[in-house]
Amino acid sequence: MACRQGTGTNDIESELFGHERGAFAGAQTRQQGRFEVADGTSIFLDEIGELPLELQAKLLQVLEEGAFERLGSSHTIKVDVRVIAVTNRDLEEEVRKGRCKDHIVGVLQSTNWRIDDAKGAALILGLNPSTLRSRMRKLGIRKP
Repeated sequence: MACRQGTGTNDIESELFGHERGAFAGAQTRQQGRFEVADGTSIFLDEIGELPLELQAKLLQVLEEGAFERLGSSHTIKVDVRVIAVTNRDLEEEVRKGRCKDHIVGVLQSTNWRIDDAKGAALILGLNPSTLRSRMRKLGIRKP
């Protein structure tokens, strides 16, 4: 799941946490979000450093309590999800610039790996290194 800010905040929130019917224009039905669907498994959050500030608090609730509310609802949903979050940004620098909340960085960095090559990333993600490199090329991602 890409957390890029080019997408509207409601779109990202709806994608991650789901929404109720009528929560926003175009929300014709209730929809589960990625966290709800991933209950009991893992979720991969790409470019977590670009998650809008207003959604970082909601993500923090999931990380600390395993709970969230769908957009347009006050009903709390409990989930058991392992979060794998990646970014190319220096999150401590993002905190200094006011673009990332300090507390969420602390929680995310409780297990922090720096991976500088495709082979290392592939091993952690359980992929064949050549498959990962191929996917990266198709997506236009260059080795850091």
